[in-house]
Amino acid sequence: MKDGGGSPQYPQGRVSWLEAAGILTVFTIDKVFLVYPQGVAKQGMTAGWVIPVAAGLMSAAWLGLLVVVLRNHPGKNIVEIARSLAGPYVAAAAGIVTYLFILGVSATLGRETVSALITVILPLTPADFMLAVGILLAVYIAHHGMEVVGRLSVFVGVMTIAGVVVLVLLSTRLWDPDLMFPLLGPGIVPLAKASAVRQSAYAELLGIGFVAAYLRDPKKDIARAATWSLGATIFALSITVLTVTMVFPFAALVRIPAPFLRVTRFIYFGRFIQRLDSLFVVVWLTAGITSVVIGIWMSALAVASSFSLGSYKPLIVPTGIVGFLVGHFLPDLATVMTIDLDVIRPCSLFLLAAWSVGLFLLDRRRAGGPRVRRRSA
Repeated sequence: MKDGGGSPQYPQGRVSWLEAAGILTVFTIDKVFLVYPQGVAKQGMTAGWVIPVAAGLMSAAWLGLLVVVLRNHPGKNIVEIARSLAGPYVAAAAGIVTYLFILGVSATLGRETVSALITVILPLTPADFMLAVGILLAVYIAHHGMEVVGRLSVFVGVMTIAGVVVLVLLSTRLWDPDLMFPLLGPGIVPLAKASAVRQSAYAELLGIGFVAAYLRDPKKDIARAATWSLGATIFALSITVLTVTMVFPFAALVRIPAPFLRVTRFIYFGRFIQRLDSLFVVVWLTAGITSVVIGIWMSALAVASSFSLGSYKPLIVPTGIVGFLVGHFLPDLATVMTIDLDVIRPCSLFLLAAWSVGLFLLDRRRAGGPRVRRRSA
C-alpha cells in the first residue's frame, strides 16, 4: 500500500529510525502533561514514580516480540503480517480492533488536552471550537503523509523532552524529598501489580507495527527505533511523576487533574521569570496536536490495511470527523479519565498480548513447519 495507491506493500526507504522513534515517542509521552501523574499517584502513592520505570521494563518483553516478527517480514505492517500468517478474516478483525483502540486513544487525548487547557489557560473558550480547530489542523498535517509526520515528530519530540527536562530543573526549588517517604509506598507487591497493569501506558508503542513498514533498513532500524522510543518514554514519564511527587503532598496530588502543568505555575525567579505556564503551553499544545496527527494517520492506515485498500489517505478526513464526534460526546474531564483509565487502557493489555504473542507464535509455527516435514520425510 503506497501513500497514493498501488501495491499493497509499503515502499521502503521512506524514513530513518530517528523519525520512527520520534513518532512513537511523541505518541506515547504526551500523557505526562495530563492525568497520567495523578493516576499513578493513586496506585503507587509516594512511590508512584516507580510504576512508569517498572512498567516500561515489563513492556520491553512484548515490544521485543513484535520487533522479532517485524524484522522477519520487512516492508509489511502487523495487519499485513497477520493476513499472511492467519488469513484475511483474522487480519481484518484484528486491524479493526486496533483502529478502534488508536482512535479511542487519540479522541480521549484530544478531549483531555482541551479540558485541561480550558481549566488552566482559557476558561471561557468553547470546548467544541478548540477541539474542531485541533482536529482540522491534525487532518491537514496527516494528509501530507509519513515523511512529514516523521520530520514533525522528531522536532516535537526533542522540543517536548527538552521542555520537560528544563521545567524539572527549574522546579528543584520546590522539591521536598520528604514527600517521597515511605519509599515503597503501598509495598512491593501492590507496586508490582500496578506496574503490570500500567504497561498500558506504553500501548501506543504498538505503533511500531505500522511505522516499521516505512523504514529504510528494517533489519537494523526496527530494533533501534523501538529501543530509543521506549527509553525516552520511560525517562519522560518517570521524571515527571517524580517531580510532582516531591512538589505536592500525596493527599493533594490525587486531586489535581494535570499536576505537571500546575507545577509550571509555581516556578518563580523574580519579576521577569514567572508564570512559565504561558510559555510551556506552546510545548504542551504542539505535542498534543502532533499526537492527534499520529493517531489519525495510524488509524486510517489500520483500516486501509485491514481491507487491503490501495491508499489510506481518503480515510484521513472521515477518521478526523469520527474523532471529533467522539470527543464532542464526552461531557467532561472526569468522564474522559474514566473511559481512558477504566476501559481503553485495561483492554489494551489484551490487544498488546494478542499482537505480540499471537504474531510471534504464528511466525514461529510458519518458520518451523517446513523443517519438521522434511525431518519426518
